[in-house]
Amino acid sequence: MTTLGWFATYLIAGTLAILLLDLTTGRISRNLKSASCDTQEILAKAGLIIPPKASLIIITVVLWLFWPLAIYGAVETMVKDASHSKEESHDKNKQE
Repeated sequence: MTTLGWFATYLIAGTLAILLLDLTTGRISRNLKSASCDTQEILAKAGLIIPPKASLIIITVVLWLFWPLAIYGAVETMVKDASHSKEESHDKNKQE
């Protein structure tokens, strides 16, 4: 397989992973607007004023290219939430 083939496979896998992540957790659709605003703010500090649609496109393309980090972040959050929930239930059992 050529380099272009590997890159296309990576992007297709990324599309599927992002879709599944959003369907299961809802994190992407819930946080996309705030991430877009943050991108706009960062670029404005650098002297680049861009419209909201351009900012949304930028954050979407970055998410698409670096989708393994999005998956890692989702898994890390799930693990933290599970351990935090376990600690809370353990503390409640101690108090009783």
